[in-house]
Amino acid sequence: MFERVRSLLQRLTGGAVLARDERRVWDRLSSARETIIRSNVEGAAPLRARVQNASRGGARMLVGQPLDEGDMILVELPTLNGEPITSILACVVHVRPESSAWSVGCCFATELNDADLHSLGAKRAKADHDDQRAWERVPIQGVAVFTPARQARAEPQTAPIHNLSPTGVALRLSRRLEPGTLLSLELRTEIGQTSVTILGCVVYLSEVGTDRWLAGCNFIRELDDSELQKLT
Repeated sequence: MFERVRSLLQRLTGGAVLARDERRVWDRLSSARETIIRSNVEGAAPLRARVQNASRGGARMLVGQPLDEGDMILVELPTLNGEPITSILACVVHVRPESSAWSVGCCFATELNDADLHSLGAKRAKADHDDQRAWERVPIQGVAVFTPARQARAEPQTAPIHNLSPTGVALRLSRRLEPGTLLSLELRTEIGQTSVTILGCVVYLSEVGTDRWLAGCNFIRELDDSELQKLT
């Protein structure tokens, strides 16, 4: 399902940074909720996982077979009251045997929002003054033209931009894009002028209606002030 380009994915998702410096604005709380994870091993079946604890930046889950540290996995967040499924890309940072199963710790590719954390059983904790989100996400009226980076002869697709920050963009989609998909992105203003061309990775996907999804993408680099001004 995922491209086997771990070093590039970790640059795009920030996984290596989170593994060293996971700032916990959210409490890590015990949980017994179950979910599904999908490995990047080709042909691997989905795995059932029991969430042991979770924070805004990561989770520890109990699974029936081991994963490798550094694996990129797709985590389906537990749904409540029949709500749509949200999937997020994560990086496995440690694997430990535990009785007849394995405890797998992972860092999410992007911070989870209130509803996502609630689905995992976590609650909000007061942030330290130096532990706040570095970039504000700004709603804009532009569009993105995107092509899967690893698919030869793929047809470009267009999606409205939901919001934008220097490190990523959220797109409103009419078809699914799996987290882990690499995209060549052209970000355009409301009048259709191309302002930024950049490589990104889908790290978050949430169903928001019938045949409607919200996809969060991380850029391979931060946008500079001049690029942001052209789009906002």
